[in-house]
Order: sequence, then structure tokens, then C-alpha cells
Amino acid sequence: MVEPINTINSIEAGKVRVSADDKLVKETNSLKALKNKIKQIKGINKR
Repeated sequence: MVEPINTINSIEAGKVRVSADDKLVKETNSLKALKNKIKQIKGINKR
């Protein structure tokens, strides 16, 4: 059975969207980790 082009396109678009969201989540997490690291460094400097 041949899928309509619209269906195929929407599936591909969905995949792209998911991978973009995944990237965003990873970037957000690394940003949070970076902020925590900065807090730690500032805390060490205060001592």
C-alpha cells in the first residue's frame, strides 16, 4: 500500500520536530548544569 504524500510528509515533519525538541532539552539541561557550576565556582571564591 502506498501512503499518501501528505502522510509521509507529516511523519517526517514529526520526526524533525521531535529531534529539535530533544536538542532543545539537552541544551537546556547543559545550560542548567553550567549555571550550577558557575554558582559553585562563585561559592568557592567567597571562601
